[in-house]
Amino acid sequence: MSFFDQYIQHRVLSFKFLNVDNGKLFDHLLDSGQLVETGSVDVRNVCRKLSVELAERLDNTLSVIDMSKRQFIEMALIEALDKVDQAVESLDAFQFHRGEQGEAE
Repeated sequence: MSFFDQYIQHRVLSFKFLNVDNGKLFDHLLDSGQLVETGSVDVRNVCRKLSVELAERLDNTLSVIDMSKRQFIEMALIEALDKVDQAVESLDAFQFHRGEQGEAE
């Protein structure tokens, strides 16, 4: 892709996401406890330990794209869970759990 094409793509995407919250205000309010104290948002911590290499890669990547961990992880989890839901439905994962034998194809 030429420099011009990349630059035009950058400008169009910058415009597209101009007014989209990057999550920093929400993260600040969560971290300060203000949202939880007022009861306006229910949150749950789902942290798990990761390898040092993966954690560093995540930190480095997010610093380059100026994105919070919370926002990135939330978006990634939503996309991953949607894909699992689609697979469970399309493959009829609960067929045998419902007692249906079906025919082998």
